[in-house]
Amino acid sequence: MITSTYGVQIPESGDKGQIVFEALETNIELFRDHTHNGVNTAKVSSNDLSKGSRLVPSTDVGWEYRSDGTGFEITVTCPGNYTLANCTLSFRVTLGDYANQFIHPTILPISLAQFKIVTARKLDLEILFT
Repeated sequence: MITSTYGVQIPESGDKGQIVFEALETNIELFRDHTHNGVNTAKVSSNDLSKGSRLVPSTDVGWEYRSDGTGFEITVTCPGNYTLANCTLSFRVTLGDYANQFIHPTILPISLAQFKIVTARKLDLEILFT
């Protein structure tokens, strides 16, 4: 059995039976209890993450009623060096009854740098790129 950085146990050729199950149990406990504090796993801070955002107000002239009658859509261009291939998108409502709620609208890719948001109604949104 090999013990790697931060105590993760890696079976070697020939390891079998009880020793493998004990290592699996140890690894499960390590992964369950890790905190990314630099002691039990590599240190990760929210400051290490690249972040960007874009506000899309409900009054933006880009909102269009969908021809199929399923709601509204707006085309968004990713800011800076973000693309749909290298970031995660989150959508937070900024005003109204659902203020500060995260939603999961339909996203229709146009290109790596552009996409459409489809919603039942026009919303005031903040798009978070991480």
